[in-house]
Amino acid sequence: MKLICKECGKIIKANDINLKDQIAKCMACNEVFSFKNSNTIENQTNDFDIRKAIVPLPKRFTVKELNGNLEIKMSWFTWINLFLTFFAIFWNSFMIAWFAFSISSGKWGFALFGTIHAGVGFYLLYMVVAKYINSTTVIIDSNELSVKIGPLPWPGNHSVKLSDIIQLYSKCVVSQGKNSTVSYEVHSILKNGTHLCLIKSLEDNDQALYFEQKIEEKLHITDEPVIGEMDR
Repeated sequence: MKLICKECGKIIKANDINLKDQIAKCMACNEVFSFKNSNTIENQTNDFDIRKAIVPLPKRFTVKELNGNLEIKMSWFTWINLFLTFFAIFWNSFMIAWFAFSISSGKWGFALFGTIHAGVGFYLLYMVVAKYINSTTVIIDSNELSVKIGPLPWPGNHSVKLSDIIQLYSKCVVSQGKNSTVSYEVHSILKNGTHLCLIKSLEDNDQALYFEQKIEEKLHITDEPVIGEMDR
């Protein structure tokens, strides 16, 4: 059972709960409160709301329902893409100048060496254009849940039968390396016991939780705790 701040509705992390003195502090709103009125955190029902907090509609999301079908769309565009645009233009302009110099002066080794960097520049340019026009769309009809990414081709398109989905959960993924990055994913548990990643590479936890919340609501799935899931 989770302890919920009655002031703002956020979940209190375990590190912010003093079981000995039965005092907790909400790091979201700085509310300090006592939960002595209940014998255990698990049994409290009067002073605190134990329901999962409802995630509001995130920015860049749109939701449509038509003829019983649900469509949740998330645009990829953010203002950071403007910086990436200038960087991509600079990188590719430099590579054009590099190849022009190498070929005109007959330095084919330089040109060959530049092909790797040109490939990076092409990928960067493709990614920038995709972030301007692409979106991730979840469509739920009477038979299946589909995840579609486009209009530019991008990995992650798939579908699963609604009858195979028994639970959903969100998780935080931290990449290991010199510069670690954090992203968020939405997973489903299927009847055969396998876990299927529905949506990946989300930059905000509320994005993942909102997708999970709306899908569960549409499919009438009662949320159950899953090992390794991310708290709301």
